[in-house]
Amino acid sequence: MTFEVPNPMSLSGSFSAVLIDPGQAPATIVKTTDPFRVHADWSIDGPAASVMGGDWHVSAYLESIGPGFEGQIGPTVNVPVAAAPPLPLPRNYHADINVAAGAVTAGTYKLVTVLLYTNGGFPNEIAGFSEGPLVQFYDPV
Repeated sequence: MTFEVPNPMSLSGSFSAVLIDPGQAPATIVKTTDPFRVHADWSIDGPAASVMGGDWHVSAYLESIGPGFEGQIGPTVNVPVAAAPPLPLPRNYHADINVAAGAVTAGTYKLVTVLLYTNGGFPNEIAGFSEGPLVQFYDPV
């Protein structure tokens, strides 16, 4: 998905996210009574990738299609850039955002996962966005 950097000649990246159900499989239909997680993978490459410091911040949001919950789900997960060795390139990362059972009401939602970069605690011009999929949450009988 989209990964934006200030200078594509010195840094590039990729970012993706999926919703994982309790059975550990990607899912788009989930019981409201089940916990789930959003699994994000990203990588950075290019001359600047090996000298980066700072932190990544990964958060997930749901937007209702019709009535329903809208907002952040689960906590923001912080991943130090140093969590992946500087070499060899690309530097690969992952994070899981755990969401408790009952956190989302029944309905159809669009999942959006956001990756932000900070250095020294200050935001930078590097970000990634993973939009979709549509997810149906339902109340079991």
